[in-house]
Parts: sequence; structure tokens; C-alpha cells
Amino acid sequence: KLVYVDSYEKNNAETGMYETTLYIVLCDENGTEIAKTNISEGLKPEEYLYVNSVVESGEGTLFALCYEKIIEISMEGGVIGTFESNEVTQNLYMPAFFKDGKPVFTTWNEDWTEQSYSVVDIRQGVVVEEVELMETMQNYSIYDGTNSGYDLVLSNNTGVFGYNFGDTEPTQIMDYINSDLATYRVRYICFKDSEH
Repeated sequence: KLVYVDSYEKNNAETGMYETTLYIVLCDENGTEIAKTNISEGLKPEEYLYVNSVVESGEGTLFALCYEKIIEISMEGGVIGTFESNEVTQNLYMPAFFKDGKPVFTTWNEDWTEQSYSVVDIRQGVVVEEVELMETMQNYSIYDGTNSGYDLVLSNNTGVFGYNFGDTEPTQIMDYINSDLATYRVRYICFKDSEH
């Protein structure tokens, strides 16, 4: 399914303030709208809601991650619940990758000097698992490993690499220098199958 955030703004003539209505829209693989959920319903005029990202929970629901709160939404479009953000969940954005169907987020220590990768219980606002990766992982962009034969696909300015959980080093799949491709600012990588 395709999921995106749609927003509408209108000026309230009585208060002179702009009011924003936010929707989470779910579409099928053909782009046909399945559901449209108003997640700003019940907000006071002075309240502001901004969605950092929409994340699959790994349990068949979606989380709209906002700075102040988190809204859980069913795949049919209904709001399941709303949770207050805390210091763990306030700065969560898109997961770096998924492991065993659960989103893994890049998290930082208190003084922002070290990063780690964590499975977070978003409802409870706690880290439930630290995912051990190679020490140099922060030097790579991370992509889902689907169809590649690896758990994750990594890239840097030299090439594309495959990585399996537990590896100490990635395996090079493609060398940009020898590929004859114009690779400046490559942003997304996916595999059609394990050969392509």
C-alpha cells in the first residue's frame, strides 16, 4: 500500500488564524484511494500538528509520528489510539530499516556524540532492543535488502554493498568507479531480484 500525508489550510475569518487539517491517505498498488483519515480532528485552534513520518508498526497498523504525539491508524483507515511523545519517541523519523518486520530507528545518546540502532516500542516510548551492527555503519546510506539476497543494502560514494546482520564488513556488489554509471548523489537503491 501507498501511504501519504495530505494537508489543507484555511483561514478562520473569526479568529484570523489559519487552521490546518491533516489526513493520512492509504492507496492500493494502482493508486486508488482506500481510506482517508483525519488525524487533526479534535485539535484546538491554537494547537499545531506536524507529521514527521508515517511508519509501519510491524503489527499490521501505522504510526503517524508527530513531535508532540503519536497516532496509531489501522490499515482500513481508522484511528486506533493516540499516545503522548516522550524523549525516546519525540525525534523519531523514518526507520533506518526493518528487522523481523519491526522498524529500527537511528537513535543518539544524550550529547549526540554516538548513534545506535534500536527497535522502539512506540506505544510505550521505550527502546526494547539495541540492534548490533558493524562499527562503520554510519558511513553508509542504508536501504532495505528486499530481493537482494542480503538483509540490508548499503551505499557510499564508492559503490553498493550487501550486509547481513552479524557481518563485521559489508560485501561489495557494485563498484561505482568501474560501473560506467553517472553516480553523483545516488539517493535510492532497490533490487529487482538477487541478480539485478
